[in-house]
Amino acid sequence: MKSIYCTTHPAILQSYDALQTDQYIIIQIRQTYHHFSKGSVLWHCTEGKDRCGLLCAVLLLALGTDRSAIMEDYLLTNRVNEPKAERYAQQMRAAGKSEMEAAAIRDIFLAKEAYLDAAFSAIDAQFSNTSAFLRDGLNLSEELIDRFRSSVLE
Repeated sequence: MKSIYCTTHPAILQSYDALQTDQYIIIQIRQTYHHFSKGSVLWHCTEGKDRCGLLCAVLLLALGTDRSAIMEDYLLTNRVNEPKAERYAQQMRAAGKSEMEAAAIRDIFLAKEAYLDAAFSAIDAQFSNTSAFLRDGLNLSEELIDRFRSSVLE
């Protein structure tokens, strides 16, 4: 049974919106670029939509990937997460919680367009283009970006 309720969580939206100001996120992104420029990178995550989803989006931006393709890739996470998310929602319903509460729990585990849109909007509000974001927002040198692109695209 699919719920009619769909929620976006303000705290998650804020974390995506903080992309260009959160120093932890910026450091993680810069470190990933450095590691990629030396070879392949492996990282682990729980859901694939928040830190890793955002990191993948930024990496794809640097490769010149169209934002609609990035969004499509980001939302693929839901193919894996939807069954788990629905199980949690069913557990909430079985515990006597309302459909709205069950939907809120379910939706925590799902990637939402609004989340990645918040990151893109934050970038657009502060930077004139992706290159400016990578250079000025993340403090990535052109040399590092070029090494990253070469290591991934060749």
